[in-house]
Amino acid sequence: MLKSVPASIRSEPPIYNHHVVKEFATEYGFTPLHLAAQSGHDSLVRMLLNQGVQVDATSTTMVRPLVSIVHPQKYNAPADGLRVRGSLLRSFYRNVLQNVIPLHLAAQQGHIAVVGMLLSRSTQQQHAKDWRGRTPLHLAAMNGHYEMVSLLIAQGSNINVMDQNGWTGMHYATKAGHLNVVKLFVKSSADELAETKEGKVPLCFAAAHNHIECLRFLLKQKHDTHQLMEDRRFIFDLMVCGKGTDNEPLQEFILQSPAPIDTAVKLSALYRDMSEKEKERAKDLSNVAVFSENMAVELLGITATEYNAAILLKAKDNRGRPLLDVLIENEQ
Repeated sequence: MLKSVPASIRSEPPIYNHHVVKEFATEYGFTPLHLAAQSGHDSLVRMLLNQGVQVDATSTTMVRPLVSIVHPQKYNAPADGLRVRGSLLRSFYRNVLQNVIPLHLAAQQGHIAVVGMLLSRSTQQQHAKDWRGRTPLHLAAMNGHYEMVSLLIAQGSNINVMDQNGWTGMHYATKAGHLNVVKLFVKSSADELAETKEGKVPLCFAAAHNHIECLRFLLKQKHDTHQLMEDRRFIFDLMVCGKGTDNEPLQEFILQSPAPIDTAVKLSALYRDMSEKEKERAKDLSNVAVFSENMAVELLGITATEYNAAILLKAKDNRGRPLLDVLIENEQ
């Protein structure tokens, strides 16, 4: 038997009520479609889209949104229900969110079905940028969602689009160490030489974050050896990555360069110079300086048996200097 409810007690209207949708979006900046897309509620996303909600609505309120998807089984809500209550809210993002559309959230979480439904309403939204200039492709790449990245590329996402710091999706994937996604970008003809505003290519991130497998792969792709050697941070990171792997990354970097002997000689000098300035890692830097020098000697010996030594010593580097002059300059 139902008990009478006092008139002063207002019942909460269902989530599909248009007034609630509008009110929620105004108060929190995220619409129910944002939340459904983020949590992967396929049926709810379909229902909202069929009701005609704006598919590319952006979050524009300058607040720290507190949102939560209440699990139906835990709170005895309908199977496809979505409720948002003040007492059940939890922090969803710690940063101020602006210009985030549902597609950003779905791509970030890897919800293929949801992204498919959203893109069926408009493919143009895949180019939308959030408050950091990131597209759905950036977010999918940084989280290692291979199938999502593949889908977005197939749908026409700009594979080399940069965020406000000049990062491409390949930069994000490399930094996070998602080798399969990095390979997908390369296979899809992404620019391996794309530079951030700080002048970093994806290869630099592989070395900086000690992602050996990504580093091995990218060292075999197109890269500018001479430019990378100008980056002392990269050279240092290359040394760090070689710890425990018998300097394999450094060896690969030398062998993959246009002029391995010249590269080995110059690296030896660079590491020797760095060892005098970096006191804490002086021993490690000195060791790789010797390693590079030994590689130069070994390569020189191998090459001299196949080519005339005099011609070899006259070979010029990227600055037009003969190898003999480089050897003398670097005291080899």
